[in-house]
Amino acid sequence: MHREKDFFYSNYLPQRRQERKEFLSLRPLCLCGYKNHIKLLPKNIITRKNIFLVIIFLSLFYSYWSQAQEKKKAPTQIFYEEGGKARQEEDSNNDSRPDTWIYYTQGEVQRHVQDTNFDAKPDVWSYYQKGNLFKQEKDTDHDGRPDTWFALDSAGNTQEKTKDTNNDNRPDLWTYYEKGKIVRQEADMNHDQKKDVFLYYQNEKLIKQGEDADQDGKIEVWSYFDSASRITKEEVDNNSDGKPEVINYFDNKKLVRQEEDTNGDGKIDLRSFFEDEKLARREVDSKKRGKVDLWSYYRNNQLIKYEEDRNDDGKPDVTYYYENGLLQRQEESTQKNGKIDRWLSYKDNKIERQEQDTNGDSQPDIFSYFQDGSLIRQEADTNKDGKIDIWSYYEANKIVRQEEDSNYDGRIEQRFFFEGGKLVRQEKVE
Repeated sequence: MHREKDFFYSNYLPQRRQERKEFLSLRPLCLCGYKNHIKLLPKNIITRKNIFLVIIFLSLFYSYWSQAQEKKKAPTQIFYEEGGKARQEEDSNNDSRPDTWIYYTQGEVQRHVQDTNFDAKPDVWSYYQKGNLFKQEKDTDHDGRPDTWFALDSAGNTQEKTKDTNNDNRPDLWTYYEKGKIVRQEADMNHDQKKDVFLYYQNEKLIKQGEDADQDGKIEVWSYFDSASRITKEEVDNNSDGKPEVINYFDNKKLVRQEEDTNGDGKIDLRSFFEDEKLARREVDSKKRGKVDLWSYYRNNQLIKYEEDRNDDGKPDVTYYYENGLLQRQEESTQKNGKIDRWLSYKDNKIERQEQDTNGDSQPDIFSYFQDGSLIRQEADTNKDGKIDIWSYYEANKIVRQEEDSNYDGRIEQRFFFEGGKLVRQEKVE
């Protein structure tokens, strides 16, 4: 009370008296000397409208001046206990309310509390040892509870920052620093009080990330980043044996290649290639011998071609062609010599026609026709003159009749009839 009383008499009261004196000194000009001063003004200025405007201006000025006088900075107050400084309060934004509190023990700062958004609630707590800041807490969302905690070294550099990101009053993000630079982060992404994501930095740039997706305490996914913190590779260890089963490669953050170990023997047996993050090609080592024997090609993520190497020479022997996901055509090298000698056509994934080159001249000489996937007719050019000379007819995939042009004159000379796939009758055509 003595401090407040002294402040009032020594500062506030004399200031108000001086202001009162200055105001009274204006009265003769404004009121008493009105008529004398009128003579000094031009006649066209002295109108009721102008006088009214002057009165309004003076009223607004006085209102603004009064409000300015009311907004006074709260004085810095220092409180003592047992003869020593115990607390200090400050008003940093001149709203007449303290927003900074400093606490002392034996003359040394122990704690510093701040209200940084001036809502009358503290949101920053700083703690000191021997004059050095070593710990700090912040309430970043201004709900009255700290949600970010800092641990500092003797030089004032942050060593560790802990944050509660979901306001459950439990930390879920830990950030570690060395010499003021971030080196590692750990996070509890599902808020089950177990760390499941780990990030590593070099020169304050992310270089590696680990993820424990199944919460078993082991990292299943490792991601690697370039100098621009763009992902370049991702390794996935689904069975937690320390060896990745899937490796993804990225270019400019886009997936370009994927390698897989499908049988867990530690060797890659499936490779997928992507264009604009869409599957374009696959290579498979289906026999696990270290050689690719299956190739598949895609457009807009749909299969358009499929190749097989059936004799392990590294070259495809069979090629399948697809449209809209349905098999349309098949080409095959039955002799495994790289030459196509059999062609098959499909409709609704069912074979409709087959052509075969039996003598290796790249020209088909046997033609087979199917209905609902079953063979119904076959035609053959046995003398390779480009003309059909044998016609065979089938029911339920069994031959029932055969016709032959045995002298290659273009006319049928013989017919053969079958039952149960066995010849039962033969007739000559005159």
